[in-house]
Amino acid sequence: MTAFHHRSSVIDGRSKKKMVLIWSAVLIPFLVVTSAEGLQHGSGGGRIGNNSPRVSFSSSNGEDALTPKPPSSSTHIRGGSTRLDASVVRRQDAYRSSSNFPVIKTTIINHQPTVRAKQAVVNLPKPQVKKQATALQALRQKLDIGLVMGVAYFLSDICCRSSSVLMPTIAAEQAGILGSSFSQAGFVASAASMAFLGGGAGKILNGGVCKAIGAKRSVSIYLTGMAFFSLWLSFNKSAAMFGPILAGVEFCMSMRWPACLVVFEKHYRGDGAKMAAAITTLSLMSTAGQLCAKVFGAGLLSACGSWSRVAQLGFVTALMGAAVSAVLVEDKEKSEAPAPRRNNDSTRTYNGSNSVSHQKLRKENLVSSLLSSFKEVLGTKLFWLVSFGHLGAFMLATSDRLLGSFYVQASGLPESVCGGLTVASTLGLIHGLQRGRGFYKLPQTSQKMAFLRKNYIMGTLSALGLALCGLPLASQLVPSKVGRAGILALASASLTSCLSFQFYQIPGMAMAKFSRNTAIFLALLDGVGYFGCGPIYAGIGQIVSRMQSYGWPLAFTLLSLLCAVSGKVMMRTIEPLLPQTEG
Repeated sequence: MTAFHHRSSVIDGRSKKKMVLIWSAVLIPFLVVTSAEGLQHGSGGGRIGNNSPRVSFSSSNGEDALTPKPPSSSTHIRGGSTRLDASVVRRQDAYRSSSNFPVIKTTIINHQPTVRAKQAVVNLPKPQVKKQATALQALRQKLDIGLVMGVAYFLSDICCRSSSVLMPTIAAEQAGILGSSFSQAGFVASAASMAFLGGGAGKILNGGVCKAIGAKRSVSIYLTGMAFFSLWLSFNKSAAMFGPILAGVEFCMSMRWPACLVVFEKHYRGDGAKMAAAITTLSLMSTAGQLCAKVFGAGLLSACGSWSRVAQLGFVTALMGAAVSAVLVEDKEKSEAPAPRRNNDSTRTYNGSNSVSHQKLRKENLVSSLLSSFKEVLGTKLFWLVSFGHLGAFMLATSDRLLGSFYVQASGLPESVCGGLTVASTLGLIHGLQRGRGFYKLPQTSQKMAFLRKNYIMGTLSALGLALCGLPLASQLVPSKVGRAGILALASASLTSCLSFQFYQIPGMAMAKFSRNTAIFLALLDGVGYFGCGPIYAGIGQIVSRMQSYGWPLAFTLLSLLCAVSGKVMMRTIEPLLPQTEG
């Protein structure tokens, strides 16, 4: 009996030991898993004590980590040492070897007075993405940057230049709503004046924006903004809002030209011939966009009878231009920037106060750099001479905003037809650019000066011709409406043809003197043109509204005088810069 009880107790003891081992094998991993989940999902990584670290875990295969990996080559410990119990480590190793446990990385970071955990991010290789990026990079290198930017410019010009076609029709629609006291010519001139003020504000601000965020990014962002202003225009019915909307379009449009020239300067640095060729391509694509906007815009306007449809088409084309510039243009500014310093650790930690101080210092340096650039450009006498000399060509080359209303009064044709007739000024721009290709082939500076002098003289005479066509006597000498419209178109084409080369090429010539602040110089140069045109157009609107039949002749007489004076100033200023363009 004693032996039986003794054997039973031995069996019970062995059973108890087996049960203890079985329950231990079950409960210990469960406790480890529970504690790991508590550390991972608890507040701030699970605060263990006042000075204990908070730990976070990340899995390389995207799964939740179940238990921390003991300190090893993949474990980073900062701000002190961390010790793990040896038995816990052995149980963790046994658990990982017995299950399909994910590979994890643990980062323990000790900050005073508290300790935070940082998640170690494992960047897995993505061969497909790299292959696509390489193909896109190869495509960018094959394409001519001048042609790519020209396509983006062409598409955006369809959006922004369609207002020349639409404004006479919009003015007629508003006159029908507001009554006979509404002056259509005054409305168009006032809207154009406000648009130029918006463009001037853009030129002043956007030079710094272009320098701060880069030329390529600036073009994409601003073309997108232009698209949405065009969409807003298509739904607007208030006469008071047309001017501000057009000002928004001009604000966004003002970024295009200086940003494109900066892109060319980054790609063709030191190669003047390629730079000039790219500017010529951009100019031709710009005038082609204007041509397309006026021809197809006028045709679409006549076909559907709704100016809002034409504005919505501009919304689509501007978005397409933004996509072209974003995808197909290589960011040279980013590729030439020095690589940032990297820490050897897989996880980089910044102290909060140091990060804020670094960002504040960076912003202060950026603002200081921009202010210094503005001061350097505005403090140069050459800038102001070139700006005033450029004003006459700038205003007359962009006078198509007024020509539609002028054609209505001088020819007597319908608004939809007269809006399309402004295509003559665009054809003149194309002809002037083609004729100006021979400028760089002239061997002597005196020949180049003679070329420019002739252009300014012919431009002044063309403006006087438009003034004569606006007199009431012209309708008696040429009774036919079509005949008068033909003469007006020829005079407009001659005007823009004579000033096209100066309008597009002279800023590029003077840009060499401001190589450190190219974007800001070009932006401020056009800004002076925009701010100069705004008050002049507002004055033209008042003259035309009050003087009735003799308003337009007086306006173009004043414009011809402006062309003559500004051309004289430019001839004296540009001569020292011409020898640098030879060779």
